[in-house]
Amino acid sequence: MTTPPIAEQRPHSFTTHGVTIEDPYAWLKDPNYPEVDDADVLAYLAAENAYFEEQMAPHTALTDTIYEEMKARIKEDESSVPQKDGDWLYWTAYETGGQYKKWWRKPVAGGDDELLLDEPALAEGHEYFRLGAFSISNDGRYLAYAIDDNGSERFEVRVKDLDTGKHLPDVIPGMLSEIVWTADDAGFLYGLANEQWRTDNARFHRLGTPISEDVVLFHEEDEGFRVGVGETSSRKWIVIATSDHVTSELYLLPAHEPLAVPILVSARKVGRQFPALHRAGRGAGCVERADPGLAAFLYDGRGVLSGLLRGRRARGRLGSDRDPPVRDADRGQADRLSRGELCRGAGGQSRV
Repeated sequence: MTTPPIAEQRPHSFTTHGVTIEDPYAWLKDPNYPEVDDADVLAYLAAENAYFEEQMAPHTALTDTIYEEMKARIKEDESSVPQKDGDWLYWTAYETGGQYKKWWRKPVAGGDDELLLDEPALAEGHEYFRLGAFSISNDGRYLAYAIDDNGSERFEVRVKDLDTGKHLPDVIPGMLSEIVWTADDAGFLYGLANEQWRTDNARFHRLGTPISEDVVLFHEEDEGFRVGVGETSSRKWIVIATSDHVTSELYLLPAHEPLAVPILVSARKVGRQFPALHRAGRGAGCVERADPGLAAFLYDGRGVLSGLLRGRRARGRLGSDRDPPVRDADRGQADRLSRGELCRGAGGQSRV
């Protein structure tokens, strides 16, 4: 093969918003993706791969040399610095020659190392493997994690009992988010991917119950927004964040009461985002990122949103931008916000 394969053009069109679009290469997308079993698609991919191998064959020695030089500059048995979380120290480690890491912990007070998750074992036999969310329950007993072993970017949630080493029957397919445990470790929050590979929801799963009974806590109607879950640094509040590239909106849930009505922090305004901010001795806070300046907002514990807006004092009721379909943070709720809270932005973060 001396010339690259050329994909055949086949007539195909579709109409969106009154506009008809011609796409002669639509046949290359297998309707069963991520499973690809269309004979024509597979044949074309095989031709592309054969052409690549043919063109690269004369450079095999060079590519092998470059690969070995790159490996020589990487510490193959690398491990992370242990991080304390509660009564445990957590870290990850690679073994020489390994492509995936292992997750470990040991008691702060001293004791044996405990293997929490073995990625190499999970990846064995799969052409593709990726670990997504990884979240330990507050009491340290359960590990909820998510894997993608087919490249679909839709993860499957599994729950492991670290006391017994056994997995619970709770399995959730199609997840695309972080995992956040409730205060009592009875369950966790997560989000499912929709048909467009976006997370437009936040759900609560109670351990030991069918997935069909999971509760939708929040659903985003704007197709351009994506929903994420996180938690405050005190772990007293769960954060539900929805955002696009320039605008975000945050909601809070008491970690001990995940089925409560979400509390709106501040209604969305185009061009305003709320990443994390922590101010010691003040309260839950978020930063407004807007052009041309920044505005830092802090709860003062009296149900009033206060802050500095480009050098001047700004005060206003919580969530006063509009009247949303959820309860705004009122005086009583604001009093419950602990000082020193950290609001995490869209997408959430795992603790380990």
